[in-house]
Amino acid sequence: MRTALLSALSLLTLSAAAFNVSVTFHGATEDESYSLLFPTDTTAVQIDNPMIVYSISSPGGGFCTFVGVEGEDVVIFAEDEETLTTPQAMKWGSCDNN
Repeated sequence: MRTALLSALSLLTLSAAAFNVSVTFHGATEDESYSLLFPTDTTAVQIDNPMIVYSISSPGGGFCTFVGVEGEDVVIFAEDEETLTTPQAMKWGSCDNN
């Protein structure tokens, strides 16, 4: 019984394994953007790029929250693109695989 329980828990852990989500931060023009990978383990990742961000997109894979230097938060889920109310450089981001 104990072995079966441990095996089941191991399978659950494998199915919820962390992966990286590719996220693109878009600037004022089509030529302005940068991309970063965020782990889906809820780690807060500091963003040091000073570019003013107008929108954030991802091809999919996670549930992510980003916070700008002026305090605005943006949430993207799966394949999504969200526009910031107030364009600003980003401060940090965090993703989960839920």
